Amino acid sequence: MGGAWRVARLVLLGLVPLPGGAAAAALLPSAPGTLRRRAAPGSVQMASDDRPISALLDVALTACQDMTELIEAVYKQLNTKEPGASVLKEDKSFFSLADGVVQALLMRLLRGRVGAVVGEEDEASISIEGDGPFRAAEIEAPAALEPMIIKLRARMDALASTIPPSETLAALTAFIDPIDGTREFCTELGEQCSICVGFADGAGQAVGGLVYRPLCAQRSWALGCQREGTCRSELRTPETALRTPETALRTPETALRAPETALRTPETAPDVGAFLCSNGGTSRFLQAVQAELGYATYPAGGAGNKALLVLELPTAVYIQDRGVSRWDSCAAQAVLEAHGGVFSRLDTVAAPAPDAPASEASDTTIAAASLARYTYAKGSVNSVFVPLQSMLTKYNARPGVPTGGLAASAEQFKPYANVCGLFALSAAADTASIAAAVRRVAREVPPSYD
Repeated sequence: MGGAWRVARLVLLGLVPLPGGAAAAALLPSAPGTLRRRAAPGSVQMASDDRPISALLDVALTACQDMTELIEAVYKQLNTKEPGASVLKEDKSFFSLADGVVQALLMRLLRGRVGAVVGEEDEASISIEGDGPFRAAEIEAPAALEPMIIKLRARMDALASTIPPSETLAALTAFIDPIDGTREFCTELGEQCSICVGFADGAGQAVGGLVYRPLCAQRSWALGCQREGTCRSELRTPETALRTPETALRTPETALRAPETALRTPETAPDVGAFLCSNGGTSRFLQAVQAELGYATYPAGGAGNKALLVLELPTAVYIQDRGVSRWDSCAAQAVLEAHGGVFSRLDTVAAPAPDAPASEASDTTIAAASLARYTYAKGSVNSVFVPLQSMLTKYNARPGVPTGGLAASAEQFKPYANVCGLFALSAAADTASIAAAVRRVAREVPPSYD
């Protein structure tokens, strides 16, 4: 019996809730062994056995939808300022009960179904077994949440049983960020957080991904597997995405002069491209790129959330010279590429060509051919590294390694730190001209790579 048909059977038995919209069509087969889904333009519909990664993404989407109630409950606890709902890690980044429990549940779903699983959080510090109490690091789950966690454990086991053994899946490594944008999750900006589940093949290429916003009013999400011709989403309209309460756009000129007072609303800047940036600010390099492009800033948290914004806002660009991690980017990369977009390292785009003349024509030609992907593999040494390019920080350096200088060896970095920047665009973007603008700026204001 095919995996998709088993999911449908669980739906009919009431063991798995039926998601709405496109997800329902994806999970209910028209006949055993086939899936009905909205295909990518020009793709060919195949039997589910020929699309094992796509079927796995469908199951992961259902799992995320199932966990939404728990995530909402933890978020409510945070918003009511109950003590012990979140803590700071050693590097001063946020950690919540949801980070630990969601990762443990996804590990339960995927372990034994794919070759390896890499999660952001320390597995040894998370416990959701037995009857409780349940813990994530020093955070103890409230007794009121224990029945929900126990029910979700059974749900993950039921979903896992629908995933048939597959050589393709056995060769995959899953990269999980259970709550991407934990700072936003812990500071009442939950609409900007997401669950990121990415899959890389044996060659380290991101081949499948799901990004799911659990606290967005529309439960927006996107999944994709370019190799199998799958790209599906339920996203906000550009108008809705621009009008989220925490969003304000700034023009490049006023942002550079007076960032704290130069806010523009989407209504007053409707036709300006959106330059996605961190809620915590931008580097001099990013400010200069924004000015070169003439875009308005769109502060937003989370790499997964920004990837969805690139799909929701065709004029948006996501360029970052500061580091994230492989579990932040694996799903985002697979999703954007499946939807026809670009997700590249920044350094190969920004690095000036040694013998190239400094002209717009040459910049455009060179930049268009300079895209390079991150690779994803479970291991102890960072697999994407350029000597003396990236700054060691408290976020990317291994414990005990001094920070503040340029890294001379890959062993100085945490194995899953992305230290070469990001360059992400939608299918509608003019990749060559935007990359050329990045290259021009980098000659005068080098990226930080920190």
